Amino acid sequence: METKINENGEVIINDVVISQEAEEKVGYCLREREQQINDLYKWIGEVTGSDRANDLYLMKEDLYYLESLEDEFVFSSISTNEFIAKSDDEENFNSICKEILELNKKNIIRVRDIAKEINLYGCMQDFKETAFSEFLRFNGFEIVDENEEYADFEYSDCKAYLDLEVKKL
Repeated sequence: METKINENGEVIINDVVISQEAEEKVGYCLREREQQINDLYKWIGEVTGSDRANDLYLMKEDLYYLESLEDEFVFSSISTNEFIAKSDDEENFNSICKEILELNKKNIIRVRDIAKEINLYGCMQDFKETAFSEFLRFNGFEIVDENEEYADFEYSDCKAYLDLEVKKL
């Protein structure tokens, strides 16, 4: 599976923007390997006291592991110091991607499901593509529908937007 982090810091798996909630539910977040290495160097430099010797050992092990990879991105466990790299364990890496994609789909709803919540029926104004997107964003949602045919809807037909897929911001 293809993974990346865009310029806005959003995680993208197979061209799908992933919600932070989906990553959290799976227990792994996608991280830039180089950034994780930089963080580990910083944290290692901050370790003081003999009571943190085990932490220091684990961080150094993680650092050596990450430096041995060439992957641009790795999954980092939210609850442990585990890292999953595609080059090292492609089956597990792809399994995590699939699970995140499935959970991400569950966060997506249709406009018709939130129409009352956002008072869509009470504002039967002429929407243009950008105006409708802004209206949704103002109400805490964004369009995730990959099919952008909504740009061709009749401006006065708010009901045409009801089947658009959106997710909560």
